[in-house]
Amino acid sequence: MFYRIYRSERVILIATGGFSGSSIGVKLKFHRVHPLRFLSCGWIAVLAMMLVAIGHPNHDAIAEVDWNSETGSLEVALRVNAHELERVVSTAAGKALDLDDATSTEPLKKYIAAKMRCLDGEGKPVEMKWVGAEIRVRSAWIYFEFPVGKLSEEAVTKCSLANTVFFDEYEDQTNTVAFRLRPDDGRSFYRFSKDRPIVKLSPTEEKDTQELKSPEPTPTVENE
Repeated sequence: MFYRIYRSERVILIATGGFSGSSIGVKLKFHRVHPLRFLSCGWIAVLAMMLVAIGHPNHDAIAEVDWNSETGSLEVALRVNAHELERVVSTAAGKALDLDDATSTEPLKKYIAAKMRCLDGEGKPVEMKWVGAEIRVRSAWIYFEFPVGKLSEEAVTKCSLANTVFFDEYEDQTNTVAFRLRPDDGRSFYRFSKDRPIVKLSPTEEKDTQELKSPEPTPTVENE
């Protein structure tokens, strides 16, 4: 979602738009707002969001990882920017892809398997088990598992994860894994960077113990 403001003496036109699905097409909607009302009806908040968006591009890759003791798997839900993911996977595949199309599943799986990796307590790689993907307008949720076996909780915390999504595209890229060992536990945060691409799921390695909250939805702006 993006915003653009056109100002005149009598009226302010605000154009809002976003990418249509996972394609590159853009849809625009114009909103007529009186200058005084612009200051009093909440558009200042919209302007603030514009400034934040300009200063902080949405390239983060956040993975929620849950240990399932019944299946012996680390269950992963990875959230990334849908447009950036489509562009990067297309580049890796050497052709333009539409992530909504079933033909893009294999290139997507190949990219994720290369960027999200798991090592067991002995340092051996664990093969990724693909579950599926949900492509939305702004974000993409990728679901997969690492079947490490029915381990003790102590053994699980000796496993390591790598989250290097978009590392080749953005020099200052940092990613996050929010790990939960037990269903009733809070999540432990682990940060990944080019200097620290692999992190052990040990409590001594965690960077934060706050509960990971779902990203706030982008507010929709209705015609005035």
